[in-house]
Amino acid sequence: KLSKESGFDVSPTALADMVAEATCLCLSFRNILKIGNLQGFQALRKLCLDNNIIKSIDNLDHLVNLTWLDLSFNCIGAINGLEKLEHLSDLSLFNNLIDEIQGLDHCRKLQCLSLGNNNIVALDSIVKLRCFKNLQLLNLEGNPVSKEGEYRMYVLAYLNDLTYLDYSMVVKTETVAAREQYQ
Repeated sequence: KLSKESGFDVSPTALADMVAEATCLCLSFRNILKIGNLQGFQALRKLCLDNNIIKSIDNLDHLVNLTWLDLSFNCIGAINGLEKLEHLSDLSLFNNLIDEIQGLDHCRKLQCLSLGNNNIVALDSIVKLRCFKNLQLLNLEGNPVSKEGEYRMYVLAYLNDLTYLDYSMVVKTETVAAREQYQ
């Protein structure tokens, strides 16, 4: 709260300027149910909405400068609403209710993607991540798919530029062996 009583005296114009210039916004642990009221934050590059009760990814279209988005520890059931976030390089959807890898087609600059502790079961859905040439870190640990016997080799065969998979460094010889096995 920005008021004289709290030691701040900010005019509405000054507040609007602060919002317009903000590059980082952290709204963690706020019991937020729905994403909204972010108009004016066009300069945002980093947005933290982790540890809330958000069920869907909405109302982010105007935040076209976002490079970092944390929606971990929410109740999100599907990846969508990211079509305009073409500059996104770091996305965390850790610990949600996601069961399919989808809705990331326009996020071609992704370098770090965390989908751990979700409900992803289909091993072949990982192939969809092949188009992300900059993807260096992928976390799928805690999904049913990560318990499959051939999981790690399968991922490395199709995503051979990864540096880290599920918290462990990828060794080049491991990637070569995986590609030989699956391609």
